[in-house]
Parts: sequence; C-alpha cells; structure tokens
Amino acid sequence: MKPVKSYRIIEDKRTPLVLDQTIWLAGLTLLIFGYIVFHYLYPMISKGLFF
Repeated sequence: MKPVKSYRIIEDKRTPLVLDQTIWLAGLTLLIFGYIVFHYLYPMISKGLFF
C-alpha cells in the first residue's frame, strides 16, 4: 500500500486554532449580521414600528 502524500507544511505541530479563510468569512458574516440587527432592526422593534 502506498503512503498518502501530505501537502501540509508543518507535519507534527498542531496549532490550537487555525485562522483560515472559513473562520475569517464566518466572523465577518457575524459582524455584518450583528451590525444590521443592532443598528436597523432593534430600534424599529423597540419603537414598535417593526410589528
């Protein structure tokens, strides 16, 4: 059986948190969602204009 070739640069060391593109995109999405909720929807809900 052939050994599987790995394309990782660091083989043995595992960092506790890898900040790759997926985590940055998820964080940016949550920030934009929070901005929309707290700056647009929450004032309308608190004034009774949304419902």
